[in-house]
Amino acid sequence: MNGDGGGNNELQFYTALPTNSYLENGKLVIKAINENYQDRNFTSARIRSKYKGDWKYGRIETSAKLPTGVGTWPAIWMLPTDWNTAAGLKAEKLI
Repeated sequence: MNGDGGGNNELQFYTALPTNSYLENGKLVIKAINENYQDRNFTSARIRSKYKGDWKYGRIETSAKLPTGVGTWPAIWMLPTDWNTAAGLKAEKLI
C-alpha cells in the first residue's frame, strides 16, 4: 500500500497483507509485525473506507485494544469522504 508512514514519518510499511489485517471471531484485527519489509522494520495495516459510505445522522461505536509503550502512536480516525474540502470540518480522532 505505502511506505511513507501516512505523512507522519511513521516507521511501519502499511500493507494489504492478510497477516496485518483480518477478521477473527467477528472482529477486525489490525496487527503490527516486527519484520523487515520494503526497507522498513515493521508492517501494519491502514483501513480506508473512503467512498464506501457516508452518514448524515447516526451513531458509530468502536471498541479498541490499543498498544502502549515508547514510540507507539495508535489512533482511530473518523473522517468524511470529502474531509479535505469540507468547510469547518471537525474530524474525530480517538487516541
